[in-house]
Amino acid sequence: MTNVTIIVPVYGQPTFLKRALDSILSFGNLPANKLIVINDAGPDAELIRELVSAARQLQPGIEYFENKKNLGFGATCNRAVFELDQTSNNVLLLNSDAE
Repeated sequence: MTNVTIIVPVYGQPTFLKRALDSILSFGNLPANKLIVINDAGPDAELIRELVSAARQLQPGIEYFENKKNLGFGATCNRAVFELDQTSNNVLLLNSDAE
């Protein structure tokens, strides 16, 4: 079985992100698969950090990054895939409002 890196780009909407994280923790087969959450310099950054930190308490190894400035969806995804994910895993881009 090939492992997967799940990449969740985030821009605000912490309520939706909470649901997505809960779903990934339940069904994402972590830690066999990897999770990267990347905040695209959006609103509610502190709350988003807290949500990811809480998820890390349940599942260590979740990685969290923040863009210094807003790059937009496509560039944020590319940064995560080509710069932040250092594995040879397949990649799943998952919207932060997915459950």
